[in-house]
Amino acid sequence: MNMKYTISIALFLVAILVSYKAKAQFEVGQSFISGGFSFSASDLKLDENQSAQNAFGYNINSTWGTFTKENKAKGWGINHSLSSRIINGYDIAPRSFQGATIGIERFAEYYSKPIFEKLVLYIRPRIGLTYALNNTLTNENAKLTSETQNHTLTLGAGISAGIAWRLTPRWALYGSFAFTNPISLTGGISNTVNYQQKNPQGENLKIRGNFFEYNFSPTLSSGGISLGFRYFYTRKNSDS
Repeated sequence: MNMKYTISIALFLVAILVSYKAKAQFEVGQSFISGGFSFSASDLKLDENQSAQNAFGYNINSTWGTFTKENKAKGWGINHSLSSRIINGYDIAPRSFQGATIGIERFAEYYSKPIFEKLVLYIRPRIGLTYALNNTLTNENAKLTSETQNHTLTLGAGISAGIAWRLTPRWALYGSFAFTNPISLTGGISNTVNYQQKNPQGENLKIRGNFFEYNFSPTLSSGGISLGFRYFYTRKNSDS
């Protein structure tokens, strides 16, 4: 999908959201929750001189919030991922822990008037903070040459657009079809162990560094629709 066509869709969506007030598709005070879990595992042979690499990982995410207006909701989201691998055949056994992330976000959602009876469009601005720990390695002919560990903290803002189909009073199907992450600030520290160089004490050379990145890229992306279900409930009044 070219950029002009994608921007046209976004502008059309914003126009709909601004022009209409949402019908009673959602109720003020109604809360929702959604989440997901994925797991992966692999067993690969790296090359003729090395044994297999066994790897696994998982990703967990959860979102919850409340409608403050019939066409507006506010909420929070958290996510966590982890990946690990075991590589045999190197002269030095590398770290099995490959990486992990944990993040939290604050978001709002603005809904259009229903296009069909139970189908609405929405836009979702958000701001999030993510911590990531990653271990990378370099090697030559089955010899481990260096390992680097990065600690990274990222603060970013973004906006996405999608559709919501209210299947039942309790369940809805959500699909995101466009997004942009226009701005982010990233900082961190890195620790590298060089197995081919020694310090004056005869130990493997260790290098410590830090980095900072500022990204401003207001590019709208689109592609396949990511789908997920959301569960709605109404909190009981504590006085009842």
